[in-house]
Amino acid sequence: MIIQLRGCEMVKEIKKPLVAAILNFVIPGLGYLYVGKRKNFGVLLIIATILSIILTATIEWSLQDTLSLPGTIVAMFAFAYDGYKTAEEVNQGK
Repeated sequence: MIIQLRGCEMVKEIKKPLVAAILNFVIPGLGYLYVGKRKNFGVLLIIATILSIILTATIEWSLQDTLSLPGTIVAMFAFAYDGYKTAEEVNQGK
């Protein structure tokens, strides 16, 4: 949704918090790029995610990888929640 004021050049695009949350859950950082806030952090998260996937695919799975899986899942939900809240803040003009 786009809000446009007559006689003003300001255009505000409303961001959907659920979309930001899903994007940040699937690929951490993508939700920040969608919202347009914390863009540099979003790019760094995307790069870190890609590197993590490459490293996981190229080295043998170990007990350490299995033990780190719960932390990864918690981080995915945390980034999804933060993406949701960031979209809400942007929509409120914060």
